[in-house]
Amino acid sequence: MFEIPTDAVLLYDIGGSTASHIGETGVEVSPGDVAIGDANGVVVVPQDIAVDVLGEAEEIEEAEDELRETVRSGVGVLDAFEHHGMFNAIM
Repeated sequence: MFEIPTDAVLLYDIGGSTASHIGETGVEVSPGDVAIGDANGVVVVPQDIAVDVLGEAEEIEEAEDELRETVRSGVGVLDAFEHHGMFNAIM
């Protein structure tokens, strides 16, 4: 199951009872949506698909962990991507 990264500094409950637009991009955030951010940016996941997105994110994380282990074992990066069938995911 998902764990909060150990380097997470603060967590906020945005709260509110109506939809809001955030920043210059005008991204709509509704009550119950999940907003996750780090130094690289922020992603907002609508509440109605959050569980599905989390499941897919966990599958990606597992695949990336396997890829890293393959590279650590001495396989070249490109060969590791091909071995794990990940070229389609990044191309």
